[in-house]
Amino acid sequence: MSAWICSQIGAREHFAIPRSLEAHEQLTHLFTDLKRPGLETIDQDRVTTFPLGGLKWWWRLRSSTHPYEDFLAAGSWFSHALRKRLSSADVSEQTFFGYDTGFLEAASALKERGATCLVGQMDPGRVEFDLVSEERKLWPGWQDDTLSPVPEAYHARREAEWEVANRIVVNSKWSHDCLRQQG
Repeated sequence: MSAWICSQIGAREHFAIPRSLEAHEQLTHLFTDLKRPGLETIDQDRVTTFPLGGLKWWWRLRSSTHPYEDFLAAGSWFSHALRKRLSSADVSEQTFFGYDTGFLEAASALKERGATCLVGQMDPGRVEFDLVSEERKLWPGWQDDTLSPVPEAYHARREAEWEVANRIVVNSKWSHDCLRQQG
């Protein structure tokens, strides 16, 4: 039977992947920032949270005018914390699943130690951002323009995560096609 380690910042997809793995007795551990609805069906001995850091980033993102820079910082912080927490764990026969922006450092370290690493890509990436940017030019004033543009570092981090991952998991054909378009 497979053994999986999952990580995610927030309750992405209401913890569907770790809850499914738990129901099939394949979840070794889940790492997340804060306890949220959806975790109650997972054995709490297999859940580790990073609440102080999670609260810090949650509070910061609530009023951010540079959310993508904050996503980068939160993802890096989370992935470093996870890498440190798993530094002595035997992961050679395990699969590590984590979502984009919070995946890179942990996955790099775990893959070197024999884990299979899957990144969950939550959106179509650069293609979608470029499409939205073009639409904003065609329809000025229809969207809040107080937010900063997506920094190149955000795209670069996610592309580095794709390179580390053994597989990229997407939630739609649209995302699949857009990621293939990006190489």
